[in-house]
Amino acid sequence: MPAAIGDANFRQRDYAAGCDNPGHAMHFPDTIGNPFLHLRLGQCRFEPGNLDRAADELMRACMGGGPELFEDEHGKDLRFLATRTERIKTA
Repeated sequence: MPAAIGDANFRQRDYAAGCDNPGHAMHFPDTIGNPFLHLRLGQCRFEPGNLDRAADELMRACMGGGPELFEDEHGKDLRFLATRTERIKTA
């Protein structure tokens, strides 16, 4: 449930709450390492400019879910991640 709330927070641009809810969700069994949670957490860190934390979370998302996880997103997350590592290629 906190993951769904965190997703709604992100879509409503409430990035502070969007950081809190996925972070809280990480305390539930079998959620640590969930690529979608790391994606949303990274996006909520990126938007207000917390770039180092954003890069960490987005890299976890990419490692766990692959670049395909980013396909339905705006693309800026993967482009940003490509500035932090040579392992990420963007078109």
